[in-house]
Amino acid sequence: MTLYAICLANRSAALYHLREYHYCVKDIDEALEHHYPKELKYKLYKRKARLLSHMKQHVDARDAYRQALKWLDWAKMEREKRIEHQTEIQKWLKMYETGKVVKNWDVPEGYIEPAPLIPNLTGGSNERFPSLSKKVDVKYDNNQGRYAVAAEDIEVGDVIATEKPFASVLLREEYGNHCQKCFKVTKAPIPCKKCSSVLFCSVECRQESSFHSIECPILDLLTGSGMSINCFLAFRLVTQYPLSFFLDFKDQLTEEDPKDTTNNKQVYDPSDFLRLYHLVCHSQSRTPEDFFHRCIMIVFMVKALKKTKYFETKGSAS
Repeated sequence: MTLYAICLANRSAALYHLREYHYCVKDIDEALEHHYPKELKYKLYKRKARLLSHMKQHVDARDAYRQALKWLDWAKMEREKRIEHQTEIQKWLKMYETGKVVKNWDVPEGYIEPAPLIPNLTGGSNERFPSLSKKVDVKYDNNQGRYAVAAEDIEVGDVIATEKPFASVLLREEYGNHCQKCFKVTKAPIPCKKCSSVLFCSVECRQESSFHSIECPILDLLTGSGMSINCFLAFRLVTQYPLSFFLDFKDQLTEEDPKDTTNNKQVYDPSDFLRLYHLVCHSQSRTPEDFFHRCIMIVFMVKALKKTKYFETKGSAS
């Protein structure tokens, strides 16, 4: 994958000039992982060392300079130019070894985009429904079912609910500029190793997207079918877990909800699959046409899933 590595290295240079130093280092590491030409490696390690030094990661910067000096022997250049690079690198190494680290770097301060924070619930968490604020209470009656009410005055700007989704999917029109895993806008996208349909904001997000290894070979089929975002969400509920995860719940799926929080004091756990499975589906209000459409989509999604390796393994749910 030398061409891929060269593209990443070239992009790292652009990111350097754009002062996107965090993404620049990520691109350098990815390029080095994918067989970047050995005669050019010294350039990447020098760039990485300068960035790490500026980001005050001095130990890593020193190690990068050492690697640059090592790979300089493979560089194809005139002797005078090689000596010039060697002298510069050795100067920096001497500064690190003697503790004389330069603090006033010529490059402006780099910016590392922080991870988005989940806001704190105003007034603290509800005891039975931790995803809700104490300012909200949940009640139930036979006519209205379960519903939420204000337990106290709610001011403009109060945060009354935050919850990590059990499953989530990216809108198809955002595939070209948002990460498939965390949904962040991608400044330096990382591709899937097997398809060109999706992208990720980092190698870490790509590694954590186990669902895409299942969806990858059939993604064009799924998107081409015109299936709704709700169908994609249902499909993701399956692909984000191995078959063994659902087999473990097989006997419990035919039982009544053992953790119904409607009329008892049990704490609602949104990460519990059985809580999701037993959500009210209002089947009594659906039309025959709606049921028929859903049955057709279920058959289609199962057929599509059979075209993958999903049913070939019963790997651990972890």
